[in-house]
This record gives sequence, C-alpha cells and structure tokens, in this order.
Amino acid sequence: MITLFVITVGLLALFVYALATLSGMTPKRLYPLLRIKQADGRLTPLVIGMSLRRTARRPTTWCQCHP
Repeated sequence: MITLFVITVGLLALFVYALATLSGMTPKRLYPLLRIKQADGRLTPLVIGMSLRRTARRPTTWCQCHP
C-alpha cells in the first residue's frame, strides 16, 4: 500500500514540475538561417527555390520527349 502511495506521489510531483516548466516558457521568435538585412533594418529571409517556368517546360509524357 505504501509503495503505491510513493509511486503516485512521485508521478504527481513530476506532473506538477512539468506543468510549472511549461507555464514558465516564453514564446520565442525563430529566424531563418539565411537572411538579408534591409537598409531600414528589417530582416528578409533568403529563399532559394526552383523556377516555376523551368518545371513547367519539362516534358511530362514520353511523346513530348521523343518526337
């Protein structure tokens, strides 16, 4: 009986500690790794992606590849 009480109190203490830790957290702002600082001080993320025109011109069927 005492073993069950000790386990219950231990789990309850861990749960209360976890809630206290989560409630003390503050929201943080995430910054992209690649960013450019503008002249006015703003940070702009540098995003490199594929050109949509290049993917649109790619043949999608065998007939377009081999005339």
